[in-house]
Amino acid sequence: MSLSDGHADGVLTGRVILGPGTAGEAETTVSELESRRSPLHFEEVEAQFWERVRAKAKAKASAIIAEAMAEGERLRAKAEQDGYAAGVAAAGAQVQADLAQMAATLGTMVESLAGERRKLWEAHRQDFVNLLRLAVERTTMAAIDARREEILGNLLNESLELMDAKADLTVTVHPDDEPLLRELLARAGQERPGLERVMVRSNPELIPGSLALECCDGLVDNTIASRFAEVETIFAHLSAPGDPDATP
Repeated sequence: MSLSDGHADGVLTGRVILGPGTAGEAETTVSELESRRSPLHFEEVEAQFWERVRAKAKAKASAIIAEAMAEGERLRAKAEQDGYAAGVAAAGAQVQADLAQMAATLGTMVESLAGERRKLWEAHRQDFVNLLRLAVERTTMAAIDARREEILGNLLNESLELMDAKADLTVTVHPDDEPLLRELLARAGQERPGLERVMVRSNPELIPGSLALECCDGLVDNTIASRFAEVETIFAHLSAPGDPDATP
């Protein structure tokens, strides 16, 4: 009986027609075919199937994890770079703001100092002048003390040159300089006859190192006070009210 016959009668017999073999056509049932398969064969197939499923799932999971880690690293690097750039920009803006503030403060300070400079000069002008005068006087006196003989000799020669033809000369010096003056006159007398008639006088009011030569016709004032009088004109100019930037 064939499959077509079974279908024609409306009854399923469960028979399977095998193709022609060496012994001709054969006939069997599904149950017989299933019974020929070993349970071990199905377990191996199932195990291999699930192994392939697990391998694919593992590979897919690894790919997803790797992609997620790469994306996370990219996002982290971008965030770090953006944060660094923002930090640098913020720091640069702060530095510029600080510099602008410092410049404004410095400008105000300079303007204030320019105004206070004149007040300071006016308030302490005389103190500055007195200090300068004292420094000049002390420096000059120190030089005179160190070179007393040389300076007094030069002043004497200069005075005698101006009154070389005069007679009855009188030389006035400080008492401390009188012995030195007499010695200098004695030396000069070897080249200038008539100096033995020169009268020597002392005046304690003179500054040591001063010399004044007089005769009936005039006076040669080589005193330290007369020299300082020339410097006093500069001090007087400094003491006068005016622009502190003005030169004497």
